[in-house]
Amino acid sequence: MKFIHAADLHLDSPFGGLKNVPKQLMNSIYQSTFKALSNLVDTAISESVDFVCLVGDLYDSDEMSIVAQTTLIEQCERLQKAGINVYLSFGNHDFSDNRQNHLTFPSNVTLFTSEVETVTHVLGNGDEVQLTGFSYAHRWEPSKIADYPVRGNEKWHIGLIHGSNEGSSSTVDESYAPFTIKELLQKNYDYWGLGHIHVRQVLSEVPPIIYPGNTQGRHRKESGDKGFYLVNSKGSKLSPEFVTSSTIDWETVNVSMATINSLSDAIDKIDLECQKFSDNKAYLMVIQLTDLDDFSELLLNRIQNGDLLTAWIQKHSSDNYYWIVKMKMLVNEKMIFESIDQEYWEKSAKRVFTNDKMTELADKLLQIPELNTYLLGKEHIEELQESAKALLHENQAIEGHDNENN
Repeated sequence: MKFIHAADLHLDSPFGGLKNVPKQLMNSIYQSTFKALSNLVDTAISESVDFVCLVGDLYDSDEMSIVAQTTLIEQCERLQKAGINVYLSFGNHDFSDNRQNHLTFPSNVTLFTSEVETVTHVLGNGDEVQLTGFSYAHRWEPSKIADYPVRGNEKWHIGLIHGSNEGSSSTVDESYAPFTIKELLQKNYDYWGLGHIHVRQVLSEVPPIIYPGNTQGRHRKESGDKGFYLVNSKGSKLSPEFVTSSTIDWETVNVSMATINSLSDAIDKIDLECQKFSDNKAYLMVIQLTDLDDFSELLLNRIQNGDLLTAWIQKHSSDNYYWIVKMKMLVNEKMIFESIDQEYWEKSAKRVFTNDKMTELADKLLQIPELNTYLLGKEHIEELQESAKALLHENQAIEGHDNENN
């Protein structure tokens, strides 16, 4: 048996944090979620898989744009011509009670209903595969794991669920069909194909319990290679292998500014680090500048006010294989706290940069699920703290520069 497990295609999804991008690269960015799906189908056909599982958030919203639906249907038709079945479900982004909003899928596609159900796929050798899953009827769904049957005498049983792993965080949102690894293991399935989390994660190797991540990163929080899993049977076990589908990757690159004495030298050093990435695909990059201890105050100011990034953009206005979307300083705390008490900062930071403080400030914004996840995320709060350090350093640099001229 051989099949593909993918999730979170988010077809026709807008990319975040982009501006001044060259027209040709922008067109590639728009097409990237569609191209990722096409790459997946190419692999399915070339590998002659038995079926494809797509586990939720195939579209980016419940409105399901006609372009996104048509693209998915066209790719399913390619699979149909190759004799490959598709088992798919909707998640919290593309939920829909209104089936009139859907275009009709070809006959090789099985769409799971809003109730947990088990369907049977018959392999070429006559062995039966049971696949159990469900689609979101609403944006939020309670835990449904109790409705998944315990494995019987079937040759293979695969569980599909778009939801949250309760063991991954103490603040997991129970609105997204939560489950625990223990609950999944108790079903005694051969494979659990998960969706919803955009970071690739293997929660268990025996049996495989896997979040494949999304097929194409859409902002800097979704960095690195994106793709899906090609799963092969080896005896009585299933062996998953990650396959890349993304055509544009987001990367965060640290660039040392040690020994750099001019804006031109800084641009050349940034280019040198960026060029280390393969040109087989495009890259959208966040540049983190390090080793700024001996950097001149004038150059520090030009980084902080955006001059360095503007100069880089002007030099690379026609590039279409890598693009810098953000540039920031990674400031050494020793640079900041020459005139500020280190202990006072540390105590204050522990009180200020917390979930409780963010909850107090964000107030009703947290009622929006996507903002709740982002604003209360560890990475966002750490980024706020880094921004505060940079502002403190900038203010000291400006003050020092002014005093030098007085």
